[in-house]
Amino acid sequence: MSISNINNLTPDKGRQYLLQNLGFGGEPVSSLTGDKGKTEREKLEILSREFESIFLNQMIKTMRKTIDKSNLIDGGSAERIYTDLLDETLSRNMAFSQKDGLASQLVDQLSGQLEDGEKQNNEKDEE
Repeated sequence: MSISNINNLTPDKGRQYLLQNLGFGGEPVSSLTGDKGKTEREKLEILSREFESIFLNQMIKTMRKTIDKSNLIDGGSAERIYTDLLDETLSRNMAFSQKDGLASQLVDQLSGQLEDGEKQNNEKDEE
């Protein structure tokens, strides 16, 4: 996206740009489905972090709504876009930088199901 197009950026377009271009490791999250280089557990960890990021983003947005705005300075749509992108970046940084968060709990919970599914697949292959 070039600087000249920044005026046409809406919150939805900004969010779409982030999802397409700023996934985990600079790759879109959707690329994980066909990635043979990562184990199922690694994919689960990445997607759990992404889920935690979305959860934290919603929490930050809700917290931001509780702050009273003065009508003295209104940034208009540019301020909304900046705030949305800031919240999204902040939530991603929070989710991917901590060790013991919601994502680790999800991985612990779902990895048991992942292992059970792998055992069932192995048993089917042996038959």
